[in-house]
Amino acid sequence: MKRVINKTISSFLASLRGEMEAGAVTQTALAKRLGVSRPYVTKVLSGDVNISFETAARFAEALGMDFAPDLSEHGALSPVRRRARKRHEVAILMAAGLGSRMRPLTDKVAKPLVPVLGRPLIETVIAALMKRGVDDIYVVVGYRKEQFKSLAKKYSGIRLIENRDYRAKNNIGSIAVAAAQMASADCFVCEADLFVPSENLLCRPLEHSGYFGKFLPGHSDDWVFETSAGRITRIGKCGDDCFNMVGISYFRQPDAARIALAVQAAAQQPENAQLFWDDIVDRLVKDGLDLTIHEVNPGEIVECDTVQDLRNLESSLKI
Repeated sequence: MKRVINKTISSFLASLRGEMEAGAVTQTALAKRLGVSRPYVTKVLSGDVNISFETAARFAEALGMDFAPDLSEHGALSPVRRRARKRHEVAILMAAGLGSRMRPLTDKVAKPLVPVLGRPLIETVIAALMKRGVDDIYVVVGYRKEQFKSLAKKYSGIRLIENRDYRAKNNIGSIAVAAAQMASADCFVCEADLFVPSENLLCRPLEHSGYFGKFLPGHSDDWVFETSAGRITRIGKCGDDCFNMVGISYFRQPDAARIALAVQAAAQQPENAQLFWDDIVDRLVKDGLDLTIHEVNPGEIVECDTVQDLRNLESSLKI
């Protein structure tokens, strides 16, 4: 791997330190964004370690800066304030499960491919991601995996990843097998059995990592988010007067990488086989991971868990 030339590193690091000062970003906060230790950040910023171009790019990205190594000018490095441009984004769609709660429909067809008024559920999610301009969509398959091959042929930018442990592990296994892809860029993580009525749903600006959620008054036995000052403090089952999970989340690259690595490590432990990947995110939240809620209204994302859910949805769409 190419190394940063020593005579240019001091000006590069000075630019990083200047951006941190301008944005009131502490070394501790930067370390959290990068998913590394504070002492490591201190060593990098002081020039005590000879960093690679990849590491330099990560530091610049974490501070909202572009990284431009101009090799024609003796390897000069030029982090600059970020211009308005499209970010590189990927999406992980979890489609490996048995869909047992929607039997008998799922005895012969994978749940994400069950149609709503003739259109498979997963294609409504794909349409919203493509309308946003997501670069790469990875569909994690397991049960009835062969049925998803038509998706990869129909849509450019879709790749299939096989989760061979889909019968033995909960959805922690699906994120684990896609950890490298999740860690590579700003990343959406989506359940694949959702119905998204509007292709414009995901076109909003997303400047902060977080979960999409709908606020429901009263008690909920479902997955919920407890929040404080606009930040998520707990992810888990059951809650009162709080945001409910709707099956879509979005993470900036440093957070996506931190989550992906943590889930991958947890999935290797047999005692974690039946955990949801969100259980691992909850642990990270308690360890300081900064997540917010991207609010949606009821009906903007519809979860279809049972045959009755499907019938109710189709009836509402026919009105």
